[in-house]
Amino acid sequence: MGAFALLPCGLLALYAALADGPAEPLALRGLVLGVAGTGLVGPAVGVEVFAMPVIGRLYLDGVTGVAPALASIYRGPMTLVMIVGLITLAVGAIDLARAVWRSGVLPGWGGVALAAGLALWLPLLPRPVRIVDGLMIGLGGVWLAWEIWRKGARAAEEAEAHSLP
Repeated sequence: MGAFALLPCGLLALYAALADGPAEPLALRGLVLGVAGTGLVGPAVGVEVFAMPVIGRLYLDGVTGVAPALASIYRGPMTLVMIVGLITLAVGAIDLARAVWRSGVLPGWGGVALAAGLALWLPLLPRPVRIVDGLMIGLGGVWLAWEIWRKGARAAEEAEAHSLP
């Protein structure tokens, strides 16, 4: 949940690193779709994190009338919104990876790892697949963040060197 809340910040930082180059329109589309997808997936993740443990505890305590709530949740509009959000996030992540690759400013394989992880993220997959998926998202995200940070540090050093008398 926390990672999904912070994902738009990371996507914005990635767009900012690409905004001055020729891949800017593609990066902007990726940013908009990625943030929109995150916004659509967020409520479903919130249900999983906050509501499902409560329903599970009630059931384990002997309250059998909560079982229909599960069907209402998973066969209702939440599932459709989540699927649309996952597709939107996947398309946005792929657009951002293409922009990273075309720009030559950031490591292309970092963008591919991040996009592959986000595009293949599906909570219903088995735990080992989700772990590998999370590692791909983490690897790509950290790699890109490190390069963005280094790029910013180099720019600050150059600006400081030019401002000295």
